Amino acid sequence: MKEEPFFEIGLCMAGAVSAGAYTAGVMDYLIETLDKWEQARTNNDASVPTHKVRISILSGASAGGMTAIITAAALQNKLPAVNTAYRNDEAYKQQNKLYNTWVNLVADDMIPEMLSHADLKNGKKARSFLNSDFIDRLADEAIQCCHNDGTNRNYFASDLELLVSLSNIVGIPYELGFISNARVSSRYKTKAHGDYGHFILTNSAAEADAIIEKGRIPLSFIHNINIDIARDCAKATGAFPVGLAARQVSRNKLFVENNSILNKHYHSPNRKMSIPDPYITVNVDGGMIDNEPFSVTRSLLLNRTGETDKENKDYKFFRSCVLMVDPFPSEEAEKVFNFDTAFDLDTSIANIIKTMRSQLMFRPDDIEEAMDPNNASRFMIAPKRTTNGTAYHGSRAIACGCLGGFGGFLNKSFRMHDYFLGRRNCQHFLRQRFTIPLENVTGNTITADNISNPLFKAGYSNPKSIERFITKDGKALPIIPDMEYYTSQPHNKEEQYLPWPTINHNYLQNINPLLKQRIEKVMLSMAPKKDRFLLWLGSRVLLRKKIASAIIKWMHRDLNGHELIK
Repeated sequence: MKEEPFFEIGLCMAGAVSAGAYTAGVMDYLIETLDKWEQARTNNDASVPTHKVRISILSGASAGGMTAIITAAALQNKLPAVNTAYRNDEAYKQQNKLYNTWVNLVADDMIPEMLSHADLKNGKKARSFLNSDFIDRLADEAIQCCHNDGTNRNYFASDLELLVSLSNIVGIPYELGFISNARVSSRYKTKAHGDYGHFILTNSAAEADAIIEKGRIPLSFIHNINIDIARDCAKATGAFPVGLAARQVSRNKLFVENNSILNKHYHSPNRKMSIPDPYITVNVDGGMIDNEPFSVTRSLLLNRTGETDKENKDYKFFRSCVLMVDPFPSEEAEKVFNFDTAFDLDTSIANIIKTMRSQLMFRPDDIEEAMDPNNASRFMIAPKRTTNGTAYHGSRAIACGCLGGFGGFLNKSFRMHDYFLGRRNCQHFLRQRFTIPLENVTGNTITADNISNPLFKAGYSNPKSIERFITKDGKALPIIPDMEYYTSQPHNKEEQYLPWPTINHNYLQNINPLLKQRIEKVMLSMAPKKDRFLLWLGSRVLLRKKIASAIIKWMHRDLNGHELIK
């Protein structure tokens, strides 16, 4: 029996540090909506569209990669949506793995945890500026999937691909063939540092060999297949450089050698790869090299659907798209570059790091295609809020957007705000933006004949479904219909913003002693034993005070700029 066609979605989640709370809120609303649509199909309601959507790929970097893995772990368990009715029910919210991981974390105020020096006891050297031990606790809890409780989400592919980007410090070694005058130099040795943890979900150990042959890591949270690798990849992709500790990942070398994404030309005689087995790497934040793994996600998606690039970009023919969730989609460039300070050592180092990171994430082809309003291959959910008539976008729209994305660790209210903003933004996006355009509309009569794409023409064949879900402007129909939406009542059950949160200005002075202690302990742990007394004396008298003061001033300036401190 031929399988009924699906519209395939590759869900790509960008890096976000603590703003993973926003992405988690988006995912919560998306899963709730798809659950309700699946349930509505069983009620024989003529107004329910009949086409099917399937999420085939979950990908991400940093906080987005962590959220992808958390989502995959939760798929076969109940995930009670944290909607408006349950905002104040703490016991209920703890049952939602997305909310519990990203909003509750391990404390309301995470700064004392992150400035603790418990990780430096017994002569241990600092692995990062901040104490990262809390991430181990979160990761261990987030990937737990006790059993299949009967939840069956058919809108996720049974062979769902899960991909998280890693910045591989060890590097994947290659030897490139050259014609050379020097015999020893006839092969050029180099390394690639862009890496991925690439999994396929399975519930059968018997399928593992076929998955490994593709260079994928077979993964089952229920049957405990390679969840240790998934856990380590979750920690590694979120290991913000210097701030959070680098992480180790150990894999069978076939997961790299056979993977067409990591090793496109392995079988070419002019290119060799030589890695040990097991292949053990040290990794930092996946967002450093591929913060929005959009291109890889789209490539994997087209391999699944068999679409041509041209078909995939055309609303009339496309059978798939990449949907990206990005808490920091774009930031306005500096209006004036300060040439007076650009050559100072401290400024120069900061500018070089910023330049390298920006260039690594710059993809001219993607930018050019994304500017095309008729390109159907890509959609994006990004933060937007309106307060007192003023619209805010990107990092200014989310409370966790301050302090370079670390702001959410200051206070739980920041994370709560962004979680529910994610739900609100997803709701509006599904109802009004994630749509199929109607064509050749004349007068007020709209039928399935106004839809060119055959999959959606069949899905909206009943006029009642068009009447119910047509967008407010009368020009499109949703790809994923929201069962809470009626055109006649467009604001029915609309998600509401939480008030914009703030912290008291005294907060920064209260954490100042903790910051000084952390700076001192980190400096001492890095120094040779013979120099520790002098360094301790210097840090007590001068260094820790100056460094802490500079950090506190920066935090106050940034929080004030985001109107988060009073």
